Amino acid sequence: GSTLRQQMEGRPMNSRHALDLAAQVADALAHAHANGVIHKDLSPDTIVETTKGSAKVLDFGMSAWTRGGQTRALAAAAPHSVGADAVGVLSYVSPEQARGVGVDGRTDLFSLGAIVYEMLTGMNPFAGPDALTTLANITDRAPQAPTALNPELPKLLDIVLLRAVATLVLIASAPLLQPQL
Repeated sequence: GSTLRQQMEGRPMNSRHALDLAAQVADALAHAHANGVIHKDLSPDTIVETTKGSAKVLDFGMSAWTRGGQTRALAAAAPHSVGADAVGVLSYVSPEQARGVGVDGRTDLFSLGAIVYEMLTGMNPFAGPDALTTLANITDRAPQAPTALNPELPKLLDIVLLRAVATLVLIASAPLLQPQL
C-alpha cells in the first residue's frame, strides 16, 4: 500500500475516502488505548492504506525507537537543536509532547486531528518554516477553520477538527485526567 503522505501530495484528498480512512485509524487507536498502548508518533508516514482500502497504523508503541519519536523527544528537550527537516514530524506533535510533559491517549487524538485536517485541506494546520515556529504554532495558535481552505467541506467538520486539535491546547497546563474506576 501507500502512506497517507504519498496519497495527499500537498492537496486535499476525496473527503469521503479521507473520512473513511480516518474512522479506521480512530478505531485502531481506540483499540490500542483500551489495551494501554499510546502511539505517540502518529503521522501520515505511519498510516498506510492497503491495496484493499484498509488503513493500517504502523509502529505502535515504538516511538522510543522510531526517527519520529526520537525527533519529538529531542524537540521537547532542546527545540533549538532540531533541524528544519524535522518540521514534517513535528507538525503532528501534541502540545504536551512539545512541552515535554506526560502524555496519554489524547496525544494520539490531537495528532489524528492534525492528520485529518491535512487530508481534507491539503495543508497541515501547524507546519511552519522551521521547527521552532511549528512548535510555537502547536502550543500557542489556533488553526484556520478547514472550510476556509476547502469550502466544499461541511461546516460541521470545522467544529470537529478544530476541537480535535484544540482539546490539548486548552488543557495543556492542567494535570492529565485519570480514568475513574
